[in-house]
Amino acid sequence: MTYGNGYPNHQYHQQPVYLYTPRYIQYPYCHYFHHRSEVSPTSPPQNTQNPKQHIVNGQLNASVGSGQGVTVKTGADIGGKHGVGFNAGGNLNYNGVGTHADAHLGSEQYGIHAQGNAHLDSSQGFGFNTEAQALGQYGINAQANSHLSIGQGVGFNTGAQLGGQYGLNANAEGHLSQSQGAGFNTGLHLGGDNGVGAQAKAQFGGGQGAGLGINGHFGKYNGELGFNLGGKINEPKDSAE
Repeated sequence: MTYGNGYPNHQYHQQPVYLYTPRYIQYPYCHYFHHRSEVSPTSPPQNTQNPKQHIVNGQLNASVGSGQGVTVKTGADIGGKHGVGFNAGGNLNYNGVGTHADAHLGSEQYGIHAQGNAHLDSSQGFGFNTEAQALGQYGINAQANSHLSIGQGVGFNTGAQLGGQYGLNANAEGHLSQSQGAGFNTGLHLGGDNGVGAQAKAQFGGGQGAGLGINGHFGKYNGELGFNLGGKINEPKDSAE
């Protein structure tokens, strides 16, 4: 008589003890996930080579010596060449004083640009130049300059253009000096050299006597009306001499 037959289910309850897998078998899986977390690729590094765009730029420079005396330059830009900007500078030395400045709003193609400079020295006396442009090459352009000195006397020159080379062009010029006398010249043109134009000029003194002239052109046809009184006449030399 065996005890085993008296407990028929004894082996059924004992066998699962040997068939169950040990609980510590799960640790390799945990180690697997832990290992993957350690070797997982990191996020790509940030691009430090991309420079930031500066919206506002400014500069200020000053120098002394180097044969130019004292020189100062300053400028600022907002939004780059398509924004707003200005530059200004000046110099002071033994010859005299000079200044210059320019400013822009928008680019040269469609914006507004203005510049000017002035000087006062012993050789050229006093003079200034200004210019302004709007809407680029085919927009509006105006300029003016003048001078006052012992050698060159007094002079001025102004001009304006609308619509570029073949648009409307107007200019005026005057001078007064010991060598050139007094003179005035003004003109108006539309459509370029082959368009419509008129010009008037007057002169007194300067070895040319007194004169007044008016001329005009329409296409390729030119006309002129005027008179001259006095002045020097350059006669052609005799070819036989």
